[in-house]
Amino acid sequence: VTRPKGNGYASIHTTLEHKSGLPLEMQIRTEEMHQAAEFGDSAHSLYKGGIKSLAAAQQFASTVRRRNVAVLEEGGDIPE
Repeated sequence: VTRPKGNGYASIHTTLEHKSGLPLEMQIRTEEMHQAAEFGDSAHSLYKGGIKSLAAAQQFASTVRRRNVAVLEEGGDIPE
């Protein structure tokens, strides 16, 4: 993906036809793209209403914190 969205989201989307005739959306991402989509600034839960309670927000923050610590422990950089 050469031009991610302004919030960093990057993914290849395509739609296939299931044998039932219904559309089947596929998203193709690298592991890094997936982590950014799930836990970064472009995370659906942040702008699609997925976090609806304080407990859910705390769980999300905890997940992001654990991921960032793991990345740092491996000598990597945390994406902005």
